[in-house]
Amino acid sequence: MAIRQLRKVVQRLLLDGKSVKLGNWGTFNVTLSTEGADTKEALSARNVKTVNINFQPGDELKTAMQKADFVWLNKIVEGSTSTDSESPDEIDEGDDRPVIE
Repeated sequence: MAIRQLRKVVQRLLLDGKSVKLGNWGTFNVTLSTEGADTKEALSARNVKTVNINFQPGDELKTAMQKADFVWLNKIVEGSTSTDSESPDEIDEGDDRPVIE
């Protein structure tokens, strides 16, 4: 229930044009991509091409992500997450999607 309420509050604040800072975790804000106009009068909502939500992580989250360990997905499926003992030639190229462990 708390997550649902948080989602509603964040959504409402972003729609009101505000940035939402979630403590040391990071900040959400809305950015627009627009088509230019020659005059203020020629500018309208039709000039907006896309609306995006931007997340800027805080220092705490950035630091935590620097400690992420990436492993090959096929090694997780096989039950092994060790990347130190493998040479690049031994890695199965069939699944080249690294994941964060």
